[in-house]
Amino acid sequence: MKLAPSWSDQASFLRLMVICQFCNSSIYSAMLLVNGR
Repeated sequence: MKLAPSWSDQASFLRLMVICQFCNSSIYSAMLLVNGR
C-alpha cells in the first residue's frame, strides 16, 4: 500500500517534467519565430 503513492507521485512528476519540457520547447520556438520577424 505504501509503494502505490510514491509510484503515482513519481509517474505524475515524470509527466509534469515532460509537459514542462514540451512547453519550454514550444515557447522557445515561438520566441524564435517572433524574433525572426
